[in-house]
Amino acid sequence: MMLASRLCMIAYVFILVIVFLFQSIQANSIRGKSNNVARQLTDECVATWIVSTSTSANFSITCSQNTIAKVAYRKSTTSNAAYTKSSGKDVSSGTPSVFQVVALAPSTLYDYKAYWSGGTYGTSQTFTTLATSTQKPTSQATVGVRATLKPSFTTHGNTQKPTTKGTTGAYVGCEATLDAVTSTTVNLLLTCSINTKVNVGYCISNTKQCAATEKYQSAISVPFTIQITSLIPSTVYTYQAAWSGGNAGTLRTFTTLAAPTLYSTAQPTTPATVEFPGTVILGRPTNVSVTCSLLPNSEITKLTISVFEASSGILSTYKPIYSLQRNKTLEVDIDGLTPNTAYTYTISFTQGSKNRTCPSHRFQTQRNKGSSFLFSILADTHLGTAKHCDPLKYDNTLRNINTANPDFVIFLGDDFRADNVQGTPLDLMTNNTIAQLYLNQRPFMSIVGQDAPIYNTNGNHECQEGWLLTPSCDNVPTWAITNRVEFFPNPRPNNFYQGDSILNDCVYGGLQENYYSWSWGDALFVVLDDYLYSQGTGQGWDFSLGISQHLWLSSVLRSNSNFKFVFTHHVNGFNRGGIELVPFFEWGGYSPTTTTTQPYDWAKERPASEGWTVPIQQMLEQNNVTIVFQGHDHLFVKQGWPSEANPSMLYITLPFPAFPDPDNFFGSIYDNSPGFLSGAVRAPAGHLNVEVTSTTITVNYILSSISPDKNWTATNNRTAFQINIIKSSPYGQIVVTSA
Repeated sequence: MMLASRLCMIAYVFILVIVFLFQSIQANSIRGKSNNVARQLTDECVATWIVSTSTSANFSITCSQNTIAKVAYRKSTTSNAAYTKSSGKDVSSGTPSVFQVVALAPSTLYDYKAYWSGGTYGTSQTFTTLATSTQKPTSQATVGVRATLKPSFTTHGNTQKPTTKGTTGAYVGCEATLDAVTSTTVNLLLTCSINTKVNVGYCISNTKQCAATEKYQSAISVPFTIQITSLIPSTVYTYQAAWSGGNAGTLRTFTTLAAPTLYSTAQPTTPATVEFPGTVILGRPTNVSVTCSLLPNSEITKLTISVFEASSGILSTYKPIYSLQRNKTLEVDIDGLTPNTAYTYTISFTQGSKNRTCPSHRFQTQRNKGSSFLFSILADTHLGTAKHCDPLKYDNTLRNINTANPDFVIFLGDDFRADNVQGTPLDLMTNNTIAQLYLNQRPFMSIVGQDAPIYNTNGNHECQEGWLLTPSCDNVPTWAITNRVEFFPNPRPNNFYQGDSILNDCVYGGLQENYYSWSWGDALFVVLDDYLYSQGTGQGWDFSLGISQHLWLSSVLRSNSNFKFVFTHHVNGFNRGGIELVPFFEWGGYSPTTTTTQPYDWAKERPASEGWTVPIQQMLEQNNVTIVFQGHDHLFVKQGWPSEANPSMLYITLPFPAFPDPDNFFGSIYDNSPGFLSGAVRAPAGHLNVEVTSTTITVNYILSSISPDKNWTATNNRTAFQINIIKSSPYGQIVVTSA
């Protein structure tokens, strides 16, 4: 026994020695690699291509020490030619700096490398400029310049030299030279040989549409950069420095770039194609960020998302991503943005040896209070169910939405039909079957999702009802939640969004992203999940928000926003109707009977001892909710509560967005209008656009019509019904008119 113990002790010590030696070798190896990397970085600055246009390109340079760096470039076909260099910039150690080169040739392959103090070049790489833009130049309106301002400098000739000289004949004065230019801005480098006040005068060439910058104090031989904004795209400008005493520098010119090309919203005659090899969907917009979900259908070795302020064209930020796997979703958080600002973004990527740039798209950060904005809603796309959804019409509806440029788009559920898909019974479903439903929607939802972040809502056909859950992770609701979280960036609780914080160990990241709220402008948005916390067999009181969502709703509705919107798939789970169903079950507290007396069963069914407060409708009224939007019933209905004549709030039911036969809807087996006993009723198909100001709401039901619908060319993308609401304060009465 003692011998065995000693042998075990010797073995244990031996293992410890081996582990120690291995760790020492590994540490030395790592230190050796680190030292090699450090030596490599001290040997060079690194230039990285970001994005190209037809005549310009942006780069990032990172250096291992403080230095003055430039981008050196030349056409790849002229390998013996000298490199042209951009203007130099002070680059701090480890901090990337953005450079722009201009006056490039379209559709041309260029070599480029970093160049820094001491005449040293970095590693050579390549980029390709885009083809010549087909966009027509913007007309030379007077936007951004003072048309009546008299030029403060001579505009005759392009090579005028100043005549001021010192006693030695050397040039005395200031010069302005081009540093960088976008479609609406220019950076100019000012250098003076005297201490003086200096500004820059600039005109649209061959016109008297001129302006001047403010005056700046200049020191001898210390260059500085000024920026001129609000310029006109695709326009030639003349400029020169001017300083004290009426003196002027050399007269020079620059040309602004073409305006960023936004995604066309015109309906194509063939299915739309996206240059990005896969799908792009935006989600979770906040005041300072947005999430971009990328799903490539092929391997991408490098990708960059460049974000520009839409009004100025100035590069705001960029996100380099070095590898994307085929058919793997990647979410990129684009942050550091400015609130209440419109942005455009461009995706550039590398496949093999080819660098490619996608068309520009747009998004908007959170609107300030007092700002006007528009958002869109649609419900029950039922993709994959031919009797409910014509894919061509669905595509058409989404493109109609794009023409309104909404800040975001809300889908109200029944978009991923997990029950009876292609005749497959629910108990034979698999995770792969469910995943395919979400994959099938991405090409459609990306039509709007590239330019407007989308929000998803659970419906009954998503099959995320609580009574379908099992103790394991292998069940339809969990698969549905997992795939929604994987493929669509719904909100999560943070400093901007409030929502479901209950963790699900079966879901990546734990959060289910199923109910949430946020504020935008003067409105509060609340999206509910009617199904996940429902129990029983799906009858009456079985449908429930659950106690956590109930208490959360009570809290978020206390917002002081002037308008409050609630979004739910349906107020009563599976039944048909709007305000007709409001009084019953968890929504209203009553139990329906066949007699004229309806018992109030709230206290029995939702006891206060468990934390329940009041029925949902009472909660909405106490907190001055303006509109409840629901889907499920497949037609448009506008109803006032408690009455059409004197409503305190509205219930609006959304239509099918892609119903194949709207001309024969009423009286068909798909007609659910008998469930509505009041209100304005219209047939599908289409979506809603909702315009919001600080005191008004305009809801437009927009038709989607394609051949062979009757009069489809006259009715497509036209308003079928309009609702106007005025409300002067959060606690004021609404005034509703319809047309």
